[in-house]
Amino acid sequence: MVKNQVTILKKLKDCQNIIHFYGITDGSDKYYLVTEWAEHKNLREYLSGSEPNSAIKVRLGFAYDIAKGLNFLNAVKIVHRDIRSENIVITDRYIAKITNFKVSRGIEAATNNLAVDKECVRHSSPEMLRRGMTGEVMDTKRKYDTKCEVYSFGILLWEIAECRTPYSQYEDFMEITQKVIDGYREPFTPNTGIPERYQELVTSAVDQNPGLRPIFSKMLTALQDIFHSYDAESPASRPVSIKKRVPVRKDTALFNWGSFNYLTIDKAVEEHKKGTMDKSIIYKCFDAYANMGNPKAKYYKAYYISKGWSDLICSQGERYKITANLYKEAADRGDEYPDAQLRYALMAMQGKGVEKDMDVAIEYLLKAANNDHLVAMFNVATYYFANNNNEMGKYYMIMAASKKYEEAINYCKVNNINM
Repeated sequence: MVKNQVTILKKLKDCQNIIHFYGITDGSDKYYLVTEWAEHKNLREYLSGSEPNSAIKVRLGFAYDIAKGLNFLNAVKIVHRDIRSENIVITDRYIAKITNFKVSRGIEAATNNLAVDKECVRHSSPEMLRRGMTGEVMDTKRKYDTKCEVYSFGILLWEIAECRTPYSQYEDFMEITQKVIDGYREPFTPNTGIPERYQELVTSAVDQNPGLRPIFSKMLTALQDIFHSYDAESPASRPVSIKKRVPVRKDTALFNWGSFNYLTIDKAVEEHKKGTMDKSIIYKCFDAYANMGNPKAKYYKAYYISKGWSDLICSQGERYKITANLYKEAADRGDEYPDAQLRYALMAMQGKGVEKDMDVAIEYLLKAANNDHLVAMFNVATYYFANNNNEMGKYYMIMAASKKYEEAINYCKVNNINM
């Protein structure tokens, strides 16, 4: 369980709305995750001290934060599978962050073996509850997917608005299950000041028909607009639990998701490879996701800037700096982006955007080569030959040639290197 969380949290380190993971420590008989401190504990505890008509702006901010985190998860194809207020924590700056990835999985690995227990039944979609009642455990058509996650988020949005536990008037979990399957949803309390658009979004997110629920990017757009258009409250309207002024949010992630047709990262990459869509639209998608911390988007944003396909207005030197920084951030993400490792190495080799440094260049070339990047293998090999390290030069050249890289094959033939 801990190993699964560690693997996932390492992939999510770039998102500010997912709990930051520092490492693990061992106790007498078990391992513990070390994460950032959440000053205001979890969202359930926070909301228990609030009233529905107080601190609305703050709570709308929480909803927006969670939407950003879920949209990031969706972009990297991970489903959390346990979205509820106990698994959202609040930092000292009143930022909401998603935590507890014990049962999370990749979307493709998902997940027709997820049991619905009494702890999560309040936030579970009717299709999952129905499967639990009928025992359709192996029915892959009813597996947990993003539509189930959207439903859970919708229930959480209701809880944020109402400051109370969903279906708290029912003690019997089977009664809750039956009511949800029959189409019952908790209503909003009138005259609490919760924006009408917010209520409509919740209603659509918890629709009985999964196909009618909105996608995460559209929910993010809606909550972004709702949050930023809501009039700031006076300090007197905040709950007693907030004893000092809530810091003003410096939100840089203001995107018009409709401007790039709500493309996902993978769809944008697909359109990039096809070459038929307007590059300015594709760039907007990469820019939006890069600013949310997505490493694949950072790579493609850098690539588009380097090709002159962005809307950046700056000097060539500044463009080089931005590009190099984005390539490095993607390259340092791990072994998933050897293209970024190669391109950052070449920029360090040429002194474009960063100080010229051959040691750094070779370090990143080796990373890319060891991640099976053929161009990097060839470049590393020629570097070793130039520095009279023939053994390592042959190693990488033969490796590239064995993988059918034409330049390496020709080099081996010309220099009588046995493949």
